[in-house]
Amino acid sequence: GLAFAPIIFYGWLNIGILLGVAFGVVIFLLGTFVCRKLANGITANICRTLFDELEPEQALKQLKSELSSKTATEWSFFAAMMVSQAYQAMGEFKEAEQVLITFLNKADEGKSNIEAMSWLVTLYTTADKPESALNAYKKIESGISGRTLTESEKMSVETARSNSLLAAGTPEECLDYFKSESNTQRGNLRYIVMSFRLAEVYDALGKAEDAENEYRTVAEKGKDLYVAQKARQRLAQMQ
Repeated sequence: GLAFAPIIFYGWLNIGILLGVAFGVVIFLLGTFVCRKLANGITANICRTLFDELEPEQALKQLKSELSSKTATEWSFFAAMMVSQAYQAMGEFKEAEQVLITFLNKADEGKSNIEAMSWLVTLYTTADKPESALNAYKKIESGISGRTLTESEKMSVETARSNSLLAAGTPEECLDYFKSESNTQRGNLRYIVMSFRLAEVYDALGKAEDAENEYRTVAEKGKDLYVAQKARQRLAQMQ
């Protein structure tokens, strides 16, 4: 709004209309730059809180306070995924699912749709809903048929595929993937989740010692995340 001031009030400011327009353009560009910097700083802070500090509840509060709308149907892909991931990290699966389903119902076919469906597969696997996970992955396979995927889409689909293999009761087929992901991530939310998934795979394969090591890693480094709580429960059962 400030950018229009020198244009509207050029006479009162005792400047020419062209100079007023020039001032307006400069103010607009400067304002855009400042807003973008502020937005990037806010986004980086929320991502750090969720992914590095492993504080999903705090990240969710920060994110919701910054959203221009409280209605999920008006959220961007980024906002919807962040909210859903925070809910999932806390073990609030119903809320996480609702956000994803709401987004998918209003999203067009494309990258965001594929990645949202991939998160849905991960959600159902974590929530111990194997049938739902498999059904969701079948929709992904149908949606990507004949398409050339971006690197980001490939990564999301591969994660969803590995989760679906675990859900299908074939842990041996996804062992290498989760082992690789666990080895390449360090200290962030994805590392904790991949380590927990690897522990589940070892558990399903009857490799108790390996499973215990991974569960202990998640329990010690995962703070109060849902998977860390589950890992502690599993360790107690293994004693």
